[in-house]
Amino acid sequence: SIRLAILQPGPRNASIRVKLGRSAFAERPKYEALSYTWGRADDLRAIELNGTRVEVRKNLALALVHLRHTSEERVLWIDAICINQADLEERNRQVELMSYIYARAKRVLVWLGIIVHLPGAERGKKGDETGLDLNDLGTLCHQSYWRRIWIVQEIGAATDLELHWGLKSQMDQENNWQSRSEIWTNFFGGILEDETTNLAVKLARQREGRHGDSFLLANLMEVCRDSLCEEPRDKVYGFVGIAHDC
Repeated sequence: SIRLAILQPGPRNASIRVKLGRSAFAERPKYEALSYTWGRADDLRAIELNGTRVEVRKNLALALVHLRHTSEERVLWIDAICINQADLEERNRQVELMSYIYARAKRVLVWLGIIVHLPGAERGKKGDETGLDLNDLGTLCHQSYWRRIWIVQEIGAATDLELHWGLKSQMDQENNWQSRSEIWTNFFGGILEDETTNLAVKLARQREGRHGDSFLLANLMEVCRDSLCEEPRDKVYGFVGIAHDC
């Protein structure tokens, strides 16, 4: 079984409220799984969890603000909330389920964080599809998210992927940003054939070939050798969890 985070509805400026539930996979729970980077451990924001005030890292709090509906609940799986991080035995059990959790999610939501839009940025060939200009697209493809070791498993296991981010100008205050989203195929559709070598595009190409040799252990280690994680042993779990030959 897993815990599920039920994000309560509310306007942008309201406090974040989450209820925790539990569900067995045999019950075929409907949920979306969040894929994101934890961010700095010393930059925290308060949320309400089952009626109790707790602190989460800033990047997760921003993701919850972005993903919250105004009038209905949203059922999510979020590692920092749905796994008791202080219980080593539980963490180990849940890590073994990780690829299954993301594979069973009806959608995996990728949170790239908030970027600064530069006025007068050049619009590229993707403008008609996503409204992104070349500078924004380049910035999003170089976010720290793409260097996480766990995303290899999270995006590799997902059947449906959606990218989310915030957009603000240089003059905007911290809380003044616009929500943006795009489905995975539209986001990468125009740049997979480019000569670019950034890690985001490499991972997108690897996902395209996930049913073939791309997900052999040696190939995963080669493409993702520079990927990072807080716990060094997670590099082993992250690769082995989805490698075809393990």
